[in-house]
Amino acid sequence: MKVNHSFLLFFLITLFCACTPKNIYYSTFSTTAIANKGMGEYVLRVQGIGQTYQQAKKDAIRKAVYDVIFKNVSSSYGEHRMIQPVLSNPLTEQQHPDFFGSFFSAGGDYLKFVHELRLEKDKFKPQARRGVIMNVVVNRAALAKYLADNQIF
Repeated sequence: MKVNHSFLLFFLITLFCACTPKNIYYSTFSTTAIANKGMGEYVLRVQGIGQTYQQAKKDAIRKAVYDVIFKNVSSSYGEHRMIQPVLSNPLTEQQHPDFFGSFFSAGGDYLKFVHELRLEKDKFKPQARRGVIMNVVVNRAALAKYLADNQIF
């Protein structure tokens, strides 16, 4: 009788552990400038996450442009330690929601200022979200001119 209880307890514990959702850890990865190509173009290493590989790539490309516009991007090359954001006012995104909504929409104008170099890493866990780390080139100078032409300061 004691063996049956032990077996039943073992079975229930195993079943409970198998049915609990697994937390999948994704490291946080900040966008980093890895090269200055000159003429206002920077090579950035950026992470994207999505349900599919294509969604993760789109997320990474969008994040690269977003970070160049709104955030300080750390640099891992040369004497430069930080690339300043194109827009210094953090409230600009909230002041122009329609502009940035269409700018960052699917097929939006942000795609004019960025292109993919090569895939660096492809992290994938079955039945989970997909994450990619990739290198992209962002034309910061053209992006700054575009925003100024549209009177976004």
